[in-house]
Amino acid sequence: MSRHPALLSRRRALLAAAGLLGAGVTANVAGLPALASGSVPGAGLTELALYTGWRRSWDLIVPLSTDRAFPRRALIYDRVAGEAKLLAIDAAGGFVELNVFTGWRTTWDLITPSGFPRQLGVNGLVLYDRQVGEISLQQIDQFGNVRPVRSYPNQRKTWSAFLPIGAGGLLAYDRLGGFATLYGIEANGSLLEIRSYNDWRMTWDLLTTGPFTTGAMPSGDILTYDRNARQAAASSINGLGEITQF
Repeated sequence: MSRHPALLSRRRALLAAAGLLGAGVTANVAGLPALASGSVPGAGLTELALYTGWRRSWDLIVPLSTDRAFPRRALIYDRVAGEAKLLAIDAAGGFVELNVFTGWRTTWDLITPSGFPRQLGVNGLVLYDRQVGEISLQQIDQFGNVRPVRSYPNQRKTWSAFLPIGAGGLLAYDRLGGFATLYGIEANGSLLEIRSYNDWRMTWDLLTTGPFTTGAMPSGDILTYDRNARQAAASSINGLGEITQF
């Protein structure tokens, strides 16, 4: 992997801003005009770096510590190789590899960060294997070591997205069924169902969390996007599972 400053075309800049660039490419670009109403005055993007020479088979990039001081950690996962790498990224866009994990299951469909260990320097992971219907809770310590915490077999095999909610919540979305469930994850890895919803749109293509209402992470705010309808919705979910659209 290599890193060097670079300018992006407007198209690639927009994709980067939306988080849609392929794995292995990360960049920010200054001076883009606002494309939506309600933008924050003075908000903008600043170019840091472009990474080249990356493996073409990374499937998932998982941010682990966006709410903490730099360096911030991220996990990248290669499903075919059954391999993952833990990176530490500094404020200037430089990174170092903290650890390489081999022999991983090649059927993890979703990997989502979580705050469930509630321990300083420790990151939680929620991994989902759709093929067998299994959810695995794991944690990465301050030294970069991964430890399994709990496993939950016999789960629904149709979850299409997982979102971290707040300090220890998990929102699971089933697109085919128009169904979603909010879980709470205890510090010891216990998975508790808080509330389920059977009236969700079946056409949400992308879902993400963000600090939209408070500017702080972890957040209970979510953004959902329907590609065909060219619509997006922003909502907040509280600890009881009550949803307020804003």
